[in-house]
Amino acid sequence: MLFSYPFVKFKLCNLPSDTSWLKFYSIAILGGIGFTLSLFIGSITFESSCPSNSMRAAVIIGSLISALFCVAVLKYCTRKE
Repeated sequence: MLFSYPFVKFKLCNLPSDTSWLKFYSIAILGGIGFTLSLFIGSITFESSCPSNSMRAAVIIGSLISALFCVAVLKYCTRKE
């Protein structure tokens, strides 16, 4: 989001015609969920010691909260149209 806005603002690229910034933001939230889980899986795979159960729970709960937030934003977008 941070780097996309200036490119669109200075007309170096365009958002698709049926896409709003709010929809774009919801997809960015989904990308954050995937990134967080990939870091978590990588830490489990490549470290010799297992991460604590509280860390596992925190990552999963954080991803679920982000997913619910994304669903709420997408529902708001579709209701608005």
